[in-house]
Amino acid sequence: MLHNCVESQRNEREMMSEMPIVSVVIPTRNAAAWLPGCLESLRYLEYPPELIDILIVDGESTDGTQHIVKQHSVRIVNNVGHSVCAARNLSLEHVKGELVAFTDADCRVTKNWLTNAVQYFSDSQVGGVGGPTLSPEDQSHFAQAVNYLFRAAAAYAEAAHTDGDVETKEVAHLPGCNMMFRKEILADVMPIDEQLVTGEDVELCRLVKRQGYKLLWVPEMQVWHYNRKNPRAFWRQMYRYAIGRLQIGKRDWRWLHPFHVLVGVSPPIFLLFLVFLGLAWPLSIAIFGIFIVISLIITVAMTASFRVGCALMIAGCILIGAWSCGFWRELVLPTKRQS
Repeated sequence: MLHNCVESQRNEREMMSEMPIVSVVIPTRNAAAWLPGCLESLRYLEYPPELIDILIVDGESTDGTQHIVKQHSVRIVNNVGHSVCAARNLSLEHVKGELVAFTDADCRVTKNWLTNAVQYFSDSQVGGVGGPTLSPEDQSHFAQAVNYLFRAAAAYAEAAHTDGDVETKEVAHLPGCNMMFRKEILADVMPIDEQLVTGEDVELCRLVKRQGYKLLWVPEMQVWHYNRKNPRAFWRQMYRYAIGRLQIGKRDWRWLHPFHVLVGVSPPIFLLFLVFLGLAWPLSIAIFGIFIVISLIITVAMTASFRVGCALMIAGCILIGAWSCGFWRELVLPTKRQS
């Protein structure tokens, strides 16, 4: 029996010696409301604690985020650039691991998050892995509606944020709140252009793929991600997403999906059509009324909730309107690239 115990301990030490150190990078800025839950979930990872290197890259928060970090005894570096893109660039100077995993303060990782991801790097052609972002049940009705909307949009735009797939597959890009890369590859492709408003995760994946590496979406690498809980925050998110996506698309049009362009350019055309119909007010009001009724029936049926269904209609209008505004903003007044 003693022999078996010694043998088991020896095997365990050998397994640990083969496991890589993983740095977990969390960009933050005024994330005091979310960060404690994220750090708490990292405590329960089924991965050797001595092989986990947690790094908070904070954009000069003013809400107590830095105090929370000190309470949890994890490393923190100051990000004077404030943006997530600047945080990712800065993190590469401080991470200790062979692998670098990124998540967000408003995420909760599953206990086998690292274990399930690390195994895929046994293939030398794999440069990065990511997985589904699940929606917590304790969200507001609006946040639940945003989740339904993202899942539907993912199907059209071929995004990597959906949780519907159950098979490992090669993808074009990974979700920024749930992705892991080899550090040596990040060193080859970074820094990312910090002039990007958003979409630095897409740009990072684009650069990794350009080096000839594969990106894998693996269903068992899961995090819980809280969506924007009110219309104002969601509008700002979609507006900035559209700008960032078009910035990347202008560098390589293959990374701009037709769905992104369609949602971007079509709303003004539709508004002009309504103005034209305005010459016949009864007809335009009837068409609009029928559209609202049908949309409400569909959304309530999809969500099995009248409140979430109504919120889904609002979120859908916000997504289209904000995306189009951001898209046209970048199209007409493009953000200047850094020299």
